Amino acid sequence: MDRSPCLGAFDEQNRFTGKITKGADTGQAVVFEYIVPMNLAPKFSRDVANVRLVAPSRKRAEGSKPTDRELAYANTLKVIEREMSGLKSLASIENGPKMNGLGQTKAEAEQLWKEQQKLAGDKAQQKPSILIQSRLASTPSKRNDYKWVVQAEVTNMSMFPTEVEVECIILGTTDKYRQNYVMGQPKQKLQMRAGQAEKLVFETPMNEGAYKGRPMTSKS
Repeated sequence: MDRSPCLGAFDEQNRFTGKITKGADTGQAVVFEYIVPMNLAPKFSRDVANVRLVAPSRKRAEGSKPTDRELAYANTLKVIEREMSGLKSLASIENGPKMNGLGQTKAEAEQLWKEQQKLAGDKAQQKPSILIQSRLASTPSKRNDYKWVVQAEVTNMSMFPTEVEVECIILGTTDKYRQNYVMGQPKQKLQMRAGQAEKLVFETPMNEGAYKGRPMTSKS
């Protein structure tokens, strides 16, 4: 989803409010609009990758022709459509080489990312809009080799591909004196296409029976 930063429709916690707080349309509700009209991308009628937020005064006029930028983005959607149509069967995923959640090998996913980068041109060098949501997945036990485990979902909200490094700092508190300390600081690099979401798992790096307090928090 394309989220225009000039509308001010997101609060300090990055939560959507639906109300415009900046510009000429202040006080009005934002408009959800297809980036590429449905007659050009019918398969993306329910896909967030083809939705943008605009002010009422900037809404596309009915019957108007798509802009060059919108036509260029239509090519990006074609790459995504080809990706979706090329998913392997469940049996192939289980018995073949290691694949991601979309049934792609690492090489296939990297190739799709490179194709999007080429289409995006200089835009791919811009600072991306990344949404990260994390939670404590499990506490130390014999089953997980006495590790703290944090799960995170990383979403590229930008209209262009990007490469990011996600760092998770897992903090704990000692039983004695209640002092805070870093239990783990794992990192992972991601090549993300426009609108792509990735689920990550971070864990403390060693079998540490001394980890007894619940982590204060996890930061990404």
